[in-house]
Amino acid sequence: MKHKTTITGTIISLSATLAGSVHAQSGTRITAFDPSTGFSLGNPVVQQLTVTPGSDVKMVLEAPEGISNARLLRSTGSSNCPSFQQDDNTVPFEFTITAPAEEAICDYTLHMWEPNWAYAGNEDFTLNFSFVVPTAPEDSFEHPEGSNHIAYTRGSSDFSDFLVGELAPSRSAHGNRFTCVVSHFSYDDPIVFPGDPGRAHLHMFWGNTRTNAHSTPETLPFEGNSSCQGGINYRVGAWMPALFNEAGEVVIPDRLFVYYKTFLRAGGNYEAVQPVPQGLEMLASRSTMNYGNQITIGRTDINGDEMLEASIAFPSCVATVDGTMAGQPILSHRQMPGDLAGTINSHVSYPGGPNSNEVDCPNTHPYRFPTPQFQVAFRMSEAGENPYLSSDAMMNAAPLSTLHGDYIFGMDPLTSELMVRCVQEARNCTFDGGTSALSERFYSAETGYRLYETGVRLYEDVDRTPFGTSLPPMLADHDHDPLPEPEPVPEPEPEPTPEPEPTPDPVPEPDPAPEPTPAPKIQAEFFLYNARTGSLLASVPDGARFYPWLADHAVNIKASTNIEVGSVEFMVRELGSFTDNAQPYFAFGDDNGSAFGFGRALGAGRHQVTARFYEQADLGGSYLGEATVTFFIRGKKGGDAKVR
Repeated sequence: MKHKTTITGTIISLSATLAGSVHAQSGTRITAFDPSTGFSLGNPVVQQLTVTPGSDVKMVLEAPEGISNARLLRSTGSSNCPSFQQDDNTVPFEFTITAPAEEAICDYTLHMWEPNWAYAGNEDFTLNFSFVVPTAPEDSFEHPEGSNHIAYTRGSSDFSDFLVGELAPSRSAHGNRFTCVVSHFSYDDPIVFPGDPGRAHLHMFWGNTRTNAHSTPETLPFEGNSSCQGGINYRVGAWMPALFNEAGEVVIPDRLFVYYKTFLRAGGNYEAVQPVPQGLEMLASRSTMNYGNQITIGRTDINGDEMLEASIAFPSCVATVDGTMAGQPILSHRQMPGDLAGTINSHVSYPGGPNSNEVDCPNTHPYRFPTPQFQVAFRMSEAGENPYLSSDAMMNAAPLSTLHGDYIFGMDPLTSELMVRCVQEARNCTFDGGTSALSERFYSAETGYRLYETGVRLYEDVDRTPFGTSLPPMLADHDHDPLPEPEPVPEPEPEPTPEPEPTPDPVPEPDPAPEPTPAPKIQAEFFLYNARTGSLLASVPDGARFYPWLADHAVNIKASTNIEVGSVEFMVRELGSFTDNAQPYFAFGDDNGSAFGFGRALGAGRHQVTARFYEQADLGGSYLGEATVTFFIRGKKGGDAKVR
């Protein structure tokens, strides 16, 4: 695999010392910015900053009071420090320095003048550019034998806060947009060939770094690093067929986006759009109900580069257990009733059809969620004139004709709630830090070298075909049916019924005393509600971890049981004991079942709630049992939660 010969530059230290006229007062504050994004890199005097060799760094200097003009020039230093002199007559003073392509120690002098060009002195400082490779977190997870897992990047175990942005100028301009980088390649497909590693054609994966043949809706959202914006706040498992050029080489895309948008017909009810169900698995395929040209691939121009861009929109309507819009979504086709359990994507549908509801979903699939859409762009210079997909080769189909996508949804529950709000209100939203956030995602899993300049751009000299012809479209030692059909279970042959032999009438025995029916063991589930709106936020499994946004917001906790009870005593760690005598049972009270206005702010950290159940009101009658749940609210990162 070929990589860049240089790796990221880091400003190890930047010190400012006073020299020259006594009129200059110490106190110049220096902040570095990335001019391509406008994001602050920080103060290099007090922290280590990461920059790219050969890139521009904007230095903003806030000089002592009374300074009106400034000139920054390079004084001494390594021979590879670029020559430099810039003037600025506007406070604060801004200067753009080009980081050297090699390690260097560069000395600069800032000359300052008061009004009417009265010289006020100078300050000297040094920039030390030293190459380091940041440590990306290793994931010790071992992929299944037979998957032929090929890691491309390592992902991030950190997370970014979600930003609720401004209202879009029109609904056509709204959306949630997340950038991702390629995570890995393998011959697994946990939806089409679950539990059967190596049986699929070659797939390119992004999002959750652990996605493999044994991934399930119950496990994938809660484990693994992530190669996408948001880090582990966005652990979606996403994959598509690998793209090959005519030389038989796998091509790495230059940019990869995941969008979430919703468009309803006139009069549609956007407030009825609901979160993407956690763990939902599905395909974007032409055989899905109500498909209408939602999957395309073709040439386009992106920033002057000729690209081959795949656009893959997924179904956004799902069947529910009870058939209602508010019902529990069915996460997999294998959970559908009868013969539908053997039909991939039977549980989802594209919007539309003659019998659609207020959110444009067919009555058979009434639950509407924001539409996921992949946008994947490959350079034509690498894809060539005759590209094809691994699935084309497997099915012996025309080039690019079998394009499809696969998807298992995983997102922090409260982040998912905010994303739905952005769709309902037509806002533009994304994760904090822009496309360059969590830069540990950009490093090679094999060598540790940096591959991506930002989340939407590979470095120019990174090889887009790093595996050569070593990866075939499919493995030779597996059967590659395009879609596995369930094997029919043979009807057992009826055995002949023997003729009964006559037996004497039995001597009657007295009826035994009936056994007492044991009381059913109590089982409980916990749910978290937003006390400001009364709406359900999330279920609370033991060990759940929640978004920092929750720390300062009033919430309520509901306990639901499998049997009827008369009262519940809630013991909330560090807050005390609370009793509820009427269903539904809330820890902090309710108004005829509504949590609106009833709640407490729990704060960040570990929380434990025990619910004790009694037969009668006011904790009377028999004690029926108890249930305990422990959950965590993450501490805020860098100050207040980013919601605006």
